[in-house]
Amino acid sequence: MGGDGLIVELFTSGTAGTPKAVPIPLRAVAGFAMYQQFGLDHRPTDVFWNAADPGWAYGLYYALIGPLALGQRGLLLNGLFSAESTWEVLSRFGVTNFAAGPTVYRKLRASGIPAPADLRLRCCSAAGEPLPPDVVDWALETLGVPVRDHYGLTELGMVIAHAWHPALREEIKPGSMGRPLPGWEMKILREDTNSAQARVDIPGRVVVDIAAAR
Repeated sequence: MGGDGLIVELFTSGTAGTPKAVPIPLRAVAGFAMYQQFGLDHRPTDVFWNAADPGWAYGLYYALIGPLALGQRGLLLNGLFSAESTWEVLSRFGVTNFAAGPTVYRKLRASGIPAPADLRLRCCSAAGEPLPPDVVDWALETLGVPVRDHYGLTELGMVIAHAWHPALREEIKPGSMGRPLPGWEMKILREDTNSAQARVDIPGRVVVDIAAAR
């Protein structure tokens, strides 16, 4: 089918208007596998669980397609979220690598249910919304590892992260999304131009340098 052959057509949530179809070509799987390896540090020895719903890009790309592309196992839970079931899955299956939206971590904290004593978590990741620094602190105390923030879009996949891979891992800077992942050249442009980068202290627009990425 070639690299441009369509494998998935996913719709955006319409947060900036009506939902829009996003055609995903086969070549995008290379980007999904890259994030799975470097952003999540998904290893063959991991019990991996991305708790994001596969109806959402983060779940479809990185709970289904990413693990399949690597030929590595991943858990899927057929059911609605609850703190009780989340703790049970993490404990029963010995999950070592966990990914979810920040809301999941907040709800686990707010539930008041103690974390199981036998957790084996090695990595925890979050994407889809801002990750508050207090959740990172809670995770380190309760789960034994911090939650690392990752950023992407339906149209791109994951492109910026506080990556887990040892070669890319850095100290977490509160409020930061991290650095561009391998294969991506990201910049922050000023709001009023497509040619000038924003100063460090000025809000701007996150953009992909397509020429550099190729």
